[in-house]
Amino acid sequence: MTPDERNFTFHRSGPLARAWLTNLLDAPTLPYAFAPYDGPRAGTFFVVGAGPSLAKNAHELPRLQREGAVICTVNTALPAVAKHVTPDVVLTRELVDVSSHLRHPARLRVLDLGASPAVWDVAREMGPCAWYVAGNVNTFELSRVLGVRPLFGGPAALTAMVELCAQWGAAEIVLMGADLALAPDGASYADGSAFSGQRATIGADGMAVNGGDGFAEKQRQHAAAGLIGHPEREATVEVPGWGGVTLRTTTQWLPQVEWLETFAEQHPDIACIDATEGGVVKRGWECGRAEEVEPRDDTTWLDPVDLATRWPTDVAALRAHLAAEVEVAQLEAVNVLHPGGQIHTVPSLLDGHDMVDCLAAKKLLQVSEAQMPAINKIRVSYAQGYYEAAEEVRRMMP
Repeated sequence: MTPDERNFTFHRSGPLARAWLTNLLDAPTLPYAFAPYDGPRAGTFFVVGAGPSLAKNAHELPRLQREGAVICTVNTALPAVAKHVTPDVVLTRELVDVSSHLRHPARLRVLDLGASPAVWDVAREMGPCAWYVAGNVNTFELSRVLGVRPLFGGPAALTAMVELCAQWGAAEIVLMGADLALAPDGASYADGSAFSGQRATIGADGMAVNGGDGFAEKQRQHAAAGLIGHPEREATVEVPGWGGVTLRTTTQWLPQVEWLETFAEQHPDIACIDATEGGVVKRGWECGRAEEVEPRDDTTWLDPVDLATRWPTDVAALRAHLAAEVEVAQLEAVNVLHPGGQIHTVPSLLDGHDMVDCLAAKKLLQVSEAQMPAINKIRVSYAQGYYEAAEEVRRMMP
């Protein structure tokens, strides 16, 4: 198990499963965010991030929207974007409570099923919403039973928004505020964005030391959710920047850069333009300026109200699936716990019950790392953790 996998198991798998189960209570009342699209590509979609270069061209957003561009953004950028325009779409996938980010106008709020239930509550108060299931190994079965196509949107809200634009049939995707690198003064976010004020200094060892008000707020949100915070120190690498300069990006942003470059390579039918006017240069994305972009006038973006009838979700099937998953998981556990019952090998208790696995994973990993001397004690501890996780799924089933 890699350090990242262990970190996910200990800190995120349980809260993520609880978010799925809680949000599934509301999901049937909301449209799914996208439907299979095989028509001609059309329209210009701007994806606006919260990078520090947003200050250079955010004033162009009203003109671009008037001329037909669809303005899409992410929760961290929304407070800054809303000072200039009401965006058409804002997407959030945060497991921590960032509901304060969403208290600004937007035509549509798109929610990851695994986002904080508090975020879902505020988003629904604010206006129309849609949702999606993020595509990963933990959600394949969930997506199949619901009857939806998962969104393979990469490692961040920005990349998920880009992928969603592609699913909506965009002919042209234009990035703004997508620095994905530290500004020369160490700034990580645009002024007025959710985490403005976060800055990093680069030490002699090349490590970035994060600090400032924005960083403190980010840490507070993670602590409130019981999740590990952003590292105070993180590795950086030098990258080519806009205008021929050399910048530093972090291990947090580098996967987003790589994802965007792969996206451009895999979508030759989409014009990919980077109008950030700063930050890292992204292979496959044509550098341009927002003031020079003339939006296409053929956008066929679907109104969110239409989406529910295009792809209804089968929550009844999911409820039956979860009930069967719980029953089988608890039967397996009882076989270990019951005197005289069949003794399974430990790995067999982790096979085929996705929602239970996520809730039980932390406890099971703790048991496996405890190096208890008696194998039967290990098996019993595994079984108890598995049984309790299955019971929690039963209580929370939609």
